[in-house]
Amino acid sequence: MPLRDATGDVLHGRVTRLAGLVRARAAREGADIAAVFVHEDFDQRESAAADQTRSKVQAALSRQLGETASYILIAWEVEAWMLLFPDALTAFKARWSVPRARRHVNTGLIDDPKRVMVKEVARAGPPYRESDAPAIFEKVVALSHHTRPAGTNRSWELLVQLAASAGTARE
Repeated sequence: MPLRDATGDVLHGRVTRLAGLVRARAAREGADIAAVFVHEDFDQRESAAADQTRSKVQAALSRQLGETASYILIAWEVEAWMLLFPDALTAFKARWSVPRARRHVNTGLIDDPKRVMVKEVARAGPPYRESDAPAIFEKVVALSHHTRPAGTNRSWELLVQLAASAGTARE
């Protein structure tokens, strides 16, 4: 149910359906809705278009779910976030290494970070698979690297801010 490319009635319909699923799950679990994070890959570099898309979808989500909803639009792909944590990637797979030229940069501006993961980071093997992502981020958190990225990425910074505000809202 992609939201990023939808407009008008199509966007409204998709967000309404998503909000219904969220509410149904909360009701089934007997829980309040504390926070809803919706993540999509933008599949393009950070740009004004990404900002416009974020604003459009966030507004639609907020109309349906209020302040509990946060839209996270990642420039390119989640792999752009992975490149922020070179030590965690090496801890995850000892033969993986983020090249120096890819460190301490804005990873939101890297063209095709998935290709970078496959061809540069994991070139010595074992191969990178998209299904590695959850375990990689578990490693990032286990090592407490999520609070000190080795570079910048606007969508990562927005996620951190949203997560912090969601945690504060529950207190």
